[in-house]
Amino acid sequence: MNVISEKVKEILKQQGIAFEIDERKELAGNNQELSNVIYSTILEDDKGKVMVICPRTHIIDLNFFNSQFNRKLSAMEEGKLSKLLKDKQLEKLPAIPQLFDLPVIIDSQLFKSDEVLWLDSGTKDKLISIKSDDYKKLASHYTQSQFSVRVAEMAEGPETWQQDIFEITQAVNTHTQLTMRAQLEETVDLPPLPQTAQKILQLNSDPNADINQLVKIVESDPSLAAQVVSWAASPYYGVRGEIKNVKDAITRVLGFDFIMSIAVAMCLNKTIELPQDQPRGYTPFWQQASYAAVTAEQMVRKMSGANKLDKGLAYLSGLMHNFGYLVMAYVFPDHFSNICRYMEVNQHINHIEIERYLIGVTRDQVCCWLMHYWDMPEELVVAIRFQHSPNYNGEYSQYALLLYIVQRLLKEQGIGDAPYEQIPDEFYQQLNLTPDQAAEVIDKVVEDHDNVEMLGNSLAA
Repeated sequence: MNVISEKVKEILKQQGIAFEIDERKELAGNNQELSNVIYSTILEDDKGKVMVICPRTHIIDLNFFNSQFNRKLSAMEEGKLSKLLKDKQLEKLPAIPQLFDLPVIIDSQLFKSDEVLWLDSGTKDKLISIKSDDYKKLASHYTQSQFSVRVAEMAEGPETWQQDIFEITQAVNTHTQLTMRAQLEETVDLPPLPQTAQKILQLNSDPNADINQLVKIVESDPSLAAQVVSWAASPYYGVRGEIKNVKDAITRVLGFDFIMSIAVAMCLNKTIELPQDQPRGYTPFWQQASYAAVTAEQMVRKMSGANKLDKGLAYLSGLMHNFGYLVMAYVFPDHFSNICRYMEVNQHINHIEIERYLIGVTRDQVCCWLMHYWDMPEELVVAIRFQHSPNYNGEYSQYALLLYIVQRLLKEQGIGDAPYEQIPDEFYQQLNLTPDQAAEVIDKVVEDHDNVEMLGNSLAA
């Protein structure tokens, strides 16, 4: 495809609008750089389609939008949107009102600045810039209103899990019918940690533990034992010969530390079920988990230096990185569908900002709280809680930074629900990695996508 879409060029030429091409792949995710970038999406209901345009730093308040225009709009299904773009030979949706024969509603906050505005060109990895006055001309014949909220105006989240408790308590009592009690654990009926997982974690803390003890625990849970054997026998590991039993799986393929991490994740899979209502257009939950786990483990293998992270814990962090998604649905069942609809409409915004806006607390906070309730390893708790806070520098922060990098690299491949953000080189340096090494890992994982997804499917079974 050309540098920018021919359709986009044609419209801008017809409207007499000058533009410039930005050669950068994608702006970083900070609000300062995104403040003049425009986001567009297409919503639909039984009355038809609407193109919606707003600043990229803003969340579209879907409920307010619908009440304002007396509609029941939600995000257009991904397949329909892809076809709409393909018909115009577009790879991405530019915020150009004249692009389709559709009603267009533009957030008036776009025009508060006299600076240059940036928007998608219709071609991946390329933006175009237009003077603010010129964009006002493009938008002059379309409906303008104010329906979005700037992310930067929202309160920042706390920096420790102890501070999270206050926000979670507030959210639970605001958004559920439950009554405040002395302890949050008494207010929400938390599921207990499965007995098998408890035994495995106890074994993990025993310096004298051996493989036979682990085999005995895994074999005591027939479903878990079958999954472990199936996992080890998958083509991903390429092991020659038959994997006959759990001991074979541990000694020949997965290893002692590694199997403990996998077994814990498999147990937790059965503790909180996937919600029936899920956001459309995102990677299925356990496939996303398997991609993150495999990538995190392979990244650790690439790390240099004496202080490499534990491969098993890195793998477990990847598997569990989005477990808060399940916990959020468990704790806030009446509000989870609304979160899903907002995620579909606001794919330019990190889901944690959407959750904070709607509920006042994020999936990572509630998951961290549950992990502490279950006495899970501190490395795992930190990794999950601060996976979207790359500047966090507390103990075990490298596990969180690893998840930050893994998710954004996978998102570039269309996998997962992290935002599109460039990763500064210094983040790689903190993990004793190079961008080239990380790219090599991603290429290998994506190339082996069939086997990686098979692992995810085995967890979902």
